[in-house]
Amino acid sequence: MRFLGKYICLLILLTLCIVSCKPQDEILTGNPKPVTFSEDAIVFDTVFTALTTTTEYFFVRNPNKNAVLIKSVHLGNPTSPYSVIISGRPMTSAKNIELRGGDSLLIMVKMDIPARDSSKAFVLYDSLMFDMQDTIPNIKLLAWGQDAVFVKEKQLSCNQTWTAEKPYILFDSVIVSENCQLTIEKGAKIYAYNNAALVVNGTLKANGTISEPIQFMGFRQDGDYREASGLWTGLSFRGSNKGSLLNFVQIRNATNAIFIDSPDNDSETDVTIQNTIIQYARQSGILGIESDIHAINTRITQCGEFYFAGLGGGNYRLWHCTLVGTYYLLQRENGALLFSDYVKFNSVDRENNLFCEVKNTVVWGTLANEVDFVQNTNYTFTQDFSHNLLKTPANALIYNATNLLSIDPDFASITQLNFLPQEASPLVNAGENLGVTSDLKGKLRDSKPDIGAYEK
Repeated sequence: MRFLGKYICLLILLTLCIVSCKPQDEILTGNPKPVTFSEDAIVFDTVFTALTTTTEYFFVRNPNKNAVLIKSVHLGNPTSPYSVIISGRPMTSAKNIELRGGDSLLIMVKMDIPARDSSKAFVLYDSLMFDMQDTIPNIKLLAWGQDAVFVKEKQLSCNQTWTAEKPYILFDSVIVSENCQLTIEKGAKIYAYNNAALVVNGTLKANGTISEPIQFMGFRQDGDYREASGLWTGLSFRGSNKGSLLNFVQIRNATNAIFIDSPDNDSETDVTIQNTIIQYARQSGILGIESDIHAINTRITQCGEFYFAGLGGGNYRLWHCTLVGTYYLLQRENGALLFSDYVKFNSVDRENNLFCEVKNTVVWGTLANEVDFVQNTNYTFTQDFSHNLLKTPANALIYNATNLLSIDPDFASITQLNFLPQEASPLVNAGENLGVTSDLKGKLRDSKPDIGAYEK
């Protein structure tokens, strides 16, 4: 038994020795197959100075059965703003990397650009070089850099003007004070971080043009983020100031793109929204509570809940608008268009007289009924619907011989967000002349305008 025990111990030691001495892959020195890369280039979209970018990555793969030796990995420009992380370790260069047969190497890239005090965008090139035995393959690095105005103050000074010279970045919610005005000039771009909002207690004048619209969007616009929702809060209009204007404005990636809560006892318009495109809103495109809103030539698509909602009373007018509820990423339970004389908001009952005028407007979507009315109080509930195409069953509240109900609008391509009416579309020449002389793209309307934001 004593000899048996010694024999077993010797066998165990021998086994451990064999395992621990397993040879590494032999490094190929002849003409191995070249390593491959998961990407040909690493491209950063607009990168703002003084901010660290998101991290991009790629893989280096060894297609050989045996190991290959990467003699060095280094940036082409030693003073490059790019930085590299190899196998989890930040470094400017690395040497003698053994990549086993069939294995891959993770390499991550990010960058920091110092401010340049320039209003023009600039291009930053570099290459990540791989020194192999006989070749030096490389991955191109490319970024568009730009200085920006970082808006960090909570409350703006009175009567500011934002220009198109540099983009604006909202780190947190920014307030336009009562009796003050913020003017935003054509071509301006405003990026907003998570939960940031532009809160207007005074007046906002955002006046873009067809060729130079004003853009509001989430801070990240790379990859799928461009079409993501809920990246920032949105525009919020509060208080009693009148006369705010959004003209040729594009708003995307918000939670509530435009929220208006301006209760008063008159019907004077609080906010005019015209020639505006709203998309990728997690909850609502335009949400008004006891407010006075006029929307003209406005397109609202890809929202998670309401596309236009007027709640708790108020005065709402929609002329030549296109609301299309086909956002497949978020499941809706409510129709695209909703009017109600009552709502409980922040635990407070809000109710008042309601007037809604909808003309030359198309409301379409995936639900059987995209138009809802809710009347819960004894307040006056007045509606004027004419010359619209609405996806809704027959409804006495909107019965009018000029309204087309649940007839396919025959858009050019809903999936490609092309809402121009086709030649045989029921929208063509079906509107009334409201004095809106051009469509969202600037095309002149004739005496028999088409329904919706676009003229064929």
